[in-house]
Amino acid sequence: MTSQLRSTKKSPSSILGDTVCVLQPPNSLSLNQSETMLASCAKNRYLIWKKGVNEKWELKCKQEVTQGYKIYFMDDQQLLWVANDKNIDQILIFQLENGVFKQNQDKTIQLNTNQLCEDDWRLFQIIYNKDKNMLLVRHKHHIYIISKVNEGNFKIRGSLNCEIEDIFGTITDNAQYLVFWDNKQKKYSSYELLQK
Repeated sequence: MTSQLRSTKKSPSSILGDTVCVLQPPNSLSLNQSETMLASCAKNRYLIWKKGVNEKWELKCKQEVTQGYKIYFMDDQQLLWVANDKNIDQILIFQLENGVFKQNQDKTIQLNTNQLCEDDWRLFQIIYNKDKNMLLVRHKHHIYIISKVNEGNFKIRGSLNCEIEDIFGTITDNAQYLVFWDNKQKKYSSYELLQK
């Protein structure tokens, strides 16, 4: 089986409709599970696009939020936003209610406190392995392993303090290994991820 990448040769307006928005370039993009919504984010806002008539994407929501660089659809109903403010160490959870994503403060994921830096590294996006129910998030100096538990809540299963924010990486397809570039040590590091 071979994979192909081909240009649609369509102009952005023919794909995204006639909506024109002047924004900062997006830092992160995510499609929902059914691929009917696209979330994009810039420093302090996110946009929700919905697939409409003739497969054109229409802007449905523009929301100002706490400063952040990473956004991720967990499914069709839930959206994660990783704050990057120096004084905020959280992953904000937004739930779809009556066609609008609203922050659910009861589901906020509290991360390790670190007021020494902002989380401005976009190179390490949010990764989710559905089979293992493993969410990988890098925030400031830490790499977090998070699981989705009952009723859309989350639990941090472990974290790795890399003592530097200049890190980026991924997990293997089977979620058995974490591999990342550690700029402090100037080398790649790998860890086996053990399921408990």
